[in-house]
Amino acid sequence: MAVLECERCEEFSPLKNASGSKDGDSPETSRADIMAQHVRFVERAGGKVVSSDASQAPEFEISPLVTYGGEGLEAFVKGKTIQAPRLISSKQDF
Repeated sequence: MAVLECERCEEFSPLKNASGSKDGDSPETSRADIMAQHVRFVERAGGKVVSSDASQAPEFEISPLVTYGGEGLEAFVKGKTIQAPRLISSKQDF
C-alpha cells in the first residue's frame, strides 16, 4: 500500500451527478476542471491561454497523445499566447 499526497485539483474531479445538477460534481464541472488543468499546464510551461470571452474560463483542451501531465510543452508554448477555444490534438496544432 502507498499513500500519495497531491493537489486535489490536479488529480481528482468527482463525477457523481447528472448533467445540469445544481449540486455540482456533474459532467460539466468535470470538463471545466480538465480544461482548467490544461490551461495550468501551458502556464507552467511559460505560455498563456486567453479566451475571446473574458467573462468565462477558456475552452481549451490538450490531447493526452500530446502530453499527459504537462510534460514536454515548453518547446511549443514558452513565450506564446494561445487563443481559446482550441483543441490541441497533435504537436503540429501549436
